[in-house]
Amino acid sequence: MTSPILMVSLTTVPGTPLCKITTTGCSARITWNAPTTGGAPISGYNIQVCGSNSRCYALSSLCGRDLNTFTCTVPMASLSVSPFNIAAGGAITARCSASNANGFGAASNSSSVSMQKSAPSIDMPMLVSKNRQQIKVRWNCGSNNNFGNNSRFGNNNLSTGFTYELYWNNGMMSNRGIPWVRLTEARTCEYTVPNVNPTKEYFFKIRASSACGFGAFSQILSVSYLTVPAQMVPVIVTQQACDVVITWVAPENGGTAISSYKLEIQDSVSSRWIRLFSCGRVNAGGFGGLSCTVSMKTLAA
Repeated sequence: MTSPILMVSLTTVPGTPLCKITTTGCSARITWNAPTTGGAPISGYNIQVCGSNSRCYALSSLCGRDLNTFTCTVPMASLSVSPFNIAAGGAITARCSASNANGFGAASNSSSVSMQKSAPSIDMPMLVSKNRQQIKVRWNCGSNNNFGNNSRFGNNNLSTGFTYELYWNNGMMSNRGIPWVRLTEARTCEYTVPNVNPTKEYFFKIRASSACGFGAFSQILSVSYLTVPAQMVPVIVTQQACDVVITWVAPENGGTAISSYKLEIQDSVSSRWIRLFSCGRVNAGGFGGLSCTVSMKTLAA
């Protein structure tokens, strides 16, 4: 009697696809082929872009989702921002691999190409002026708003100028961070914000858009009105019986409530200043502290 026949099918990970990348205008085009399957159906492709620092990031939302499509076009605007942060003129490489039920096969790297153009980057906005009614900010947008072949602005000569989006926090903060709100979109190089509240702290950031799309946001500019209180006007000292009464006027508080006052008297003999710790206390509501009565006995001690 013969035994039943045992069949063993050996499968493995897919082979290595051939990976290529080219750049044109404001995009990069990645192509690859279907490799050997390894005996099991291919279930996906992992397409990555690597910058000149050799760090690679997957393009999972853009490339390799359709198993019957072997090409992918990536806008330079996507590569100009985090996590890629590839500037115009930077070298980029594509990396391609395929997977099946056994996992991913070996990846292949394309030859390196130069990123011809990119979305523009821009410096942090600058504070021009501020008063208790308005804040004026400005940013570097070059002469005539046309950067030509300036590599910092994406080597982009497809457009005569850029559009700028200025964001701010409208004086608001939350435990989750800065709640950004778009303040304006313009082709100008400065903006004046009216009706500000001098008790608030304001944050600004900006990004620029060209024919290649929006670049990354700038660093954040902080504008605060908060400072130490203004210089005190001279105090008024009067004598009532055996006491000395010291009174004063509250100065400009620097944008936040005054928490205490520091009063000192000068010893006429030694010229040494002595602090009156019993004076100048302000309660939790921000009231009080505008007068202090000191006995002559205390002063004579």
